[in-house]
Amino acid sequence: MVKQILLIGGGTCSGKTTLAHELAEKENGAVLSVDDRLGEYAEKGIEAGCPVCILHAGMSLNDFFMRDPRIQCEELIAFYKEIAPFIKEDLARFCRNTDKEFVIAEGIAFLPGITEEIIEEMAEEGRQIRCRYLFAEPAEHDRLYREREWTKLFLKECEDPEEAFRLWMERDALFAEYIKRTM
Repeated sequence: MVKQILLIGGGTCSGKTTLAHELAEKENGAVLSVDDRLGEYAEKGIEAGCPVCILHAGMSLNDFFMRDPRIQCEELIAFYKEIAPFIKEDLARFCRNTDKEFVIAEGIAFLPGITEEIIEEMAEEGRQIRCRYLFAEPAEHDRLYREREWTKLFLKECEDPEEAFRLWMERDALFAEYIKRTM
């Protein structure tokens, strides 16, 4: 039975996944990477009638990334709030199905507010649960993002890849500031 849970949230490219896997290996734990399941959660959101999930499903990558970063950031926050119930269900199921005593759940979806709800609900089941947030320096963030293979695939769909990348990075900086401000 899972006795300890660590939630790792924060900005993109901040080392959440790397830290989660290093801790899991060191402490014989299990990792749930919610970012790997965003498509699944978005599908559930569409089925549930979540407005941002539906909006994003109808957008091309060009339409998505070639917008004001403030709008992108607001929608990203709304998206994570819409899919929070699916993440909570998934984490509970993951904890039931693992034989490990320590679970690390990581992803940018662990926003302040959402993590407090998860902590409250799962602590009632007698578990020790904590949350930590990580953030990357802006220049390092942008460099790491540029190196990711899927970034190139996304940008390839945009009419102006460099401008789309700039807007995307500005959105991520705004998102990181939101988390810092609300944690």
